[in-house]
Amino acid sequence: FVGLGAFMELSALCSVLREPVTLSGAWLTVDEEQLSKLHQQVKETPMIAGISSRDDAMQSYREIIDENLGTSIAISVGFALIMALGILYNAARITLAEHARQLASLRVLGFRRSEVAAILLGELGFLTALSIPAGMGLGYLMAMATVVGFDTEQLRIPLVVQPRTYALAAITVLTATTLSGWAAWRRLDKMDIIGVLKIQE
Repeated sequence: FVGLGAFMELSALCSVLREPVTLSGAWLTVDEEQLSKLHQQVKETPMIAGISSRDDAMQSYREIIDENLGTSIAISVGFALIMALGILYNAARITLAEHARQLASLRVLGFRRSEVAAILLGELGFLTALSIPAGMGLGYLMAMATVVGFDTEQLRIPLVVQPRTYALAAITVLTATTLSGWAAWRRLDKMDIIGVLKIQE
């Protein structure tokens, strides 16, 4: 099922191997409704050592791949969430530090906390809105570069990106943005307005 296959005319193969004409296996196309009868006949035929189903082998192979990929994807998504959370929270802290005096001035002028937070988090949301499509495009290009190594004569893995992959990526970034925004909101809520305004630039 995986690898290279070679085909020869049977008599020529037996001549090369210096063996009599023998068969070590046969490919059969069987009606699924007759599979049970086939298995019964194979058990009653001593000349046949065993039988295997291509569909069963492919199903087993897919299950193994899915188990390994599922763990790998979970780890990758976890790392992506942590990295996105760190980057976005750091960006929010830098923005808050750079504009702390202006934001404190707005609070003194009568702006509510939610209005001041909207100004702070608006920049974070704008950067996130720009980064999601750019990240999807860059991710697709990186996936293309990765798949090139698996395009050989022995093994080929086509590049198939489903819509749910993009949805998962967007949800991961939006989750990190929400958590970072909440943390920035808390820092803004605890900001000493008077202390910030007293600081000389």
